[in-house]
Amino acid sequence: MECWWRWYIWRFWFFGSGGEETTKINSDVNWETLNVNFELAQVPILRAGIHEHFLTSKYWRFHPTASAIGSAELLSDGKIPPSGQMVAYPTTLIFARNITVKFETYSGNYNYFDQKIKGGGGLSLFGLHLGGRYENARTEKNAESHFEGQGISVPGMQLIGFRCHLLPKSPDPLKVDEKKWA
Repeated sequence: MECWWRWYIWRFWFFGSGGEETTKINSDVNWETLNVNFELAQVPILRAGIHEHFLTSKYWRFHPTASAIGSAELLSDGKIPPSGQMVAYPTTLIFARNITVKFETYSGNYNYFDQKIKGGGGLSLFGLHLGGRYENARTEKNAESHFEGQGISVPGMQLIGFRCHLLPKSPDPLKVDEKKWA
């Protein structure tokens, strides 16, 4: 009888298992768009009596007494950036019509959290099985977004700018003997 009792005393087992699975997703989205639509036209300016050669000619200059009355400043010094009384003149008019401007912004945030926990275990003693199991799941989702759209529309034709010609140094007269001109 002793042998039989010993065999059962040593016959017990513990067993168990467990695990955890976690998923996290964080996402941020931001974008901005700008849409501009219009029709464009350029119209050249024609001046019948005035030509650029008149302004850039080497054969004219201000009268020597013009500096006494304060009007002998150069039309253009020819430098970048230029300075003077008339550094450029328009050659083309630029028109636009049916102008539409649209501006949109979007921002979004998405957060996702998922967690699963599992566990189990038991004891086997003398042919009697005692055990248990545990499971838990947790999920969280959070989404936020913001959208804003704005725009402006201008029907009809608008003068939006000029194309200009920069003058070189003007006047830039030839060097002459002042005694011959006096």
